[in-house]
Amino acid sequence: MECPPNYELQCYTDRPENIRVSNGRLIIEARGENYGEKQYTSGKIIQKSGRTSYGAYVIRAKLPNAKFLWPALWTLTADGCKYEEIDIVEYRGQVNNQIECAAHFGRDWQHLKSFGRDKVFSNKNFSADFHEFAILWLANSLQWYVDNEKLFEVSTLETDWINNSNKPCSTSNQKPFSEITSLILNIAVGGSFFPVDKYGSLTLNDAYQWPNPKLEVDWVRIYQE
Repeated sequence: MECPPNYELQCYTDRPENIRVSNGRLIIEARGENYGEKQYTSGKIIQKSGRTSYGAYVIRAKLPNAKFLWPALWTLTADGCKYEEIDIVEYRGQVNNQIECAAHFGRDWQHLKSFGRDKVFSNKNFSADFHEFAILWLANSLQWYVDNEKLFEVSTLETDWINNSNKPCSTSNQKPFSEITSLILNIAVGGSFFPVDKYGSLTLNDAYQWPNPKLEVDWVRIYQE
């Protein structure tokens, strides 16, 4: 069990109520329930083997339809001297046609430089159908795609990312986004992704009425350069 000590409201568990395989698909489900120190539970999958660097990640998934759910498909490298995070897709469960993508780099999660974008789609509902989310990770750029449509691109050159405030303490390899990384799939509940002045606050009653609090993953494909 993991209960993040921040603005997120969930405890992560490995119970079948939160993580399971059904009809050949991975299901991560958030639930409103008193558990541990918090009132919500969810699931998180972290890649432990077959990790890679340059190449591509492609994930076919259907996102939740539920207030204050924050599903994320992302990668993370963090070794105490260098922090690299690539958000393949992030999404707010009550805004079914908008997604965000980003990259974050620095010495640690408190000293970062970030680039990203969000997009509203007039013809997509990410909680109603399966969609393909991808990151093409090259030596000098990161490129994001949704259903084979390019969403965003950013350089990974040192001059674009490193400054005196976020410079890694590593002396062996400071090049941004060059380390072997782990893929992470999870649903957070609440958190900084939902500013109170814009979205209000989540209640257990809201959670009991979530229409579909599930992240469904049909497949994940990892290509190495």
